[in-house]
Amino acid sequence: MPLLWIAVVLVLAKWLEVGPTAAWSWWVVLTPSMAVVIWFEWLEPVFGRDRRTVESDRLEVARKERLAQQFDLRKPR
Repeated sequence: MPLLWIAVVLVLAKWLEVGPTAAWSWWVVLTPSMAVVIWFEWLEPVFGRDRRTVESDRLEVARKERLAQQFDLRKPR
């Protein structure tokens, strides 16, 4: 998350031409943004840190268990 804030600050500083970032190339300024995209789109899911997916899977299992307990899901003969 800190890398995301650094990326936002650098882009704003470059866009507003503040300080030394005015002379920097856009490639240098956008490098932290590319790192953020790589981190959130590739590294987190690969290493299992994608919390939303883990949480939704856990909630789906709990939902199925509740349904099985409340209703007899066996087919009538």
